Amino acid sequence: MKNRFIFDLDGTLMDGDFTKEKDFFHAVLSGYDLTSFLRKTHSYITEYEKTHDRYDIDAFGKFLSEKTSLPITGEIIEEWIHFGGDIDNDVFPYVYETLEYLKRENCSITLYTNWFQEAQEARLKKEGLLSYFDDIYGGDIILKPNRYGYYMAAGRYPIEECVMFGDNMINDVLGPREIGMDSYHITKEKGNIKLFQKIRERKM
Repeated sequence: MKNRFIFDLDGTLMDGDFTKEKDFFHAVLSGYDLTSFLRKTHSYITEYEKTHDRYDIDAFGKFLSEKTSLPITGEIIEEWIHFGGDIDNDVFPYVYETLEYLKRENCSITLYTNWFQEAQEARLKKEGLLSYFDDIYGGDIILKPNRYGYYMAAGRYPIEECVMFGDNMINDVLGPREIGMDSYHITKEKGNIKLFQKIRERKM
């Protein structure tokens, strides 16, 4: 029986409207050509996560500045985090029902996300989801895939009582399995509705 349910956020429980970040960067970096940076932002984030153990605001700003030749300071990163907490989100079907069910069953619910914890908590609060989570771990604590991060997400629960769900095959599925934690690949395309139904029926 699983008692600790660990979820990723983006692509797992909701999608965020990150297109508005373009307006943010045009405002804070006015006068600079941002075409290349805006086109490659996701790839820069992925590269940082592959080469660092956690997000550090100043180190992340320095990393992006070196990659782009733009003056991306720690202050801009902090503004970006705050801005990201207020973006619009599309919560996937049956997320509320599933989390509500797990709470009624006295299960522990955890979020383990690779983005900054402050922004992710703000997004959960905006969508009325924050109160469901017992613990939240962001990338500024420890980035996935890191075996110590999965042990951290397990908390006081034995690994065999934990299960993780996420849309990233390496970070959310294969990584947990390396320490013996069960995991499921969960995306809109793979049918979240059926998997959330499976969770509610406790067939795992």
